[in-house]
Amino acid sequence: MAMRRGARAALARSLGLGLCVVVALGLALGPARIAAAARLAVGEPPAAPAPGQADRAWLGVALQPLTPGLAAAFGVSDGRGALVADVVPESPAARAGLRPGDVVRAFEGQPVAGPDDLARLVGRASPGQEVTVTVWRDRQELALRATLGRAPGARPRGPVGVEPRPGTPRLGLEIRPVTPELARELDLRVTEGVVVTRVEPGSPAERAGLARGDVILEVDRTPVRTAADVVRLTREARADRPLTLRVQRGDRALYVAVRVARE
Repeated sequence: MAMRRGARAALARSLGLGLCVVVALGLALGPARIAAAARLAVGEPPAAPAPGQADRAWLGVALQPLTPGLAAAFGVSDGRGALVADVVPESPAARAGLRPGDVVRAFEGQPVAGPDDLARLVGRASPGQEVTVTVWRDRQELALRATLGRAPGARPRGPVGVEPRPGTPRLGLEIRPVTPELARELDLRVTEGVVVTRVEPGSPAERAGLARGDVILEVDRTPVRTAADVVRLTREARADRPLTLRVQRGDRALYVAVRVARE
């Protein structure tokens, strides 16, 4: 248990914008697209898909490479694999049982040396295809079966990773995990959590007074650590009352009530 906590701490310290890719559209996405993925996850509409993108397969995980330190922490002796940093709620990956902290070692029997390999292999697959994803978890290998979805960009307006439906909540926020770089840029007093990097003009978030640099600590009295937590709790919020956020702003914490728009 202590080793597992240490591995998670190592992951939190090592997760940086330059290290992450997202296998959401079957593509390896660089730093400029990570914020877009988080923005989509809180309900903002995806951009129109590029030609051919509508038929791309989708797994729904955020990945980072294994550094030597992370490989040692997770017990991966050869340092090969793609580390799962986050899982999109209700995505094919979530339904298959993938978890943050898993190391993807193979996809349909093909070895995965790093995030780019997995992005390439997912990109070659088809939506609806059932695949085997081999992961390293708690120092043992597991084979998980996943049914790939269709790239979210091909869907009607709705949150990433879930089928759109009436009543989808929308805050109008861009959020990212707190990294050392963001902490310095925004002069944050915290080293982990979820930080607001943009507030859409005229959105529920702006009307509630949320601002760039606010760190979200709780959603409806439930502590959050990842963007996925914010997404899940926002979706679960009651429609008949405002959503309560507890945020860190500078050296003080405060509560903000957001009247969530439902589309």
